[in-house]
Amino acid sequence: MSFDIEIDNLRVAYGRSTAIDGMSCRLEGGKIYGLLGRNGAGKTSLLAVLSAFRQASSGTVRVDGEDPFENARLMREICFVREGNDGTELLRIKDLLGLGASLRPNGTRRTRKSLSSVSSCRWENG
Repeated sequence: MSFDIEIDNLRVAYGRSTAIDGMSCRLEGGKIYGLLGRNGAGKTSLLAVLSAFRQASSGTVRVDGEDPFENARLMREICFVREGNDGTELLRIKDLLGLGASLRPNGTRRTRKSLSSVSSCRWENG
């Protein structure tokens, strides 16, 4: 399943510090996009808003035409894996994928099917 994303005048602030100010764009579903920027540019803040981990300070965000924040239907379909500092950096890829599938049960069948080629790979540290 793929969703269109619409962002209009998005602002994300942490106290007096603003991570995103006035962002607007439209991303067509079914495509892969890259998000580039230096540290502190607002990349993680944007992904947190899109995946309902954080509410926007102002502006409008629509995923599949709906606000993602506290939206049970969308939250079942979206998974945001943040990097580090949450204990998951100690997990093997296989275990991390299993954890993600258990947290988003509606995506389990699709996830297993789309990642079936990964299961035959051997992942090792170093």
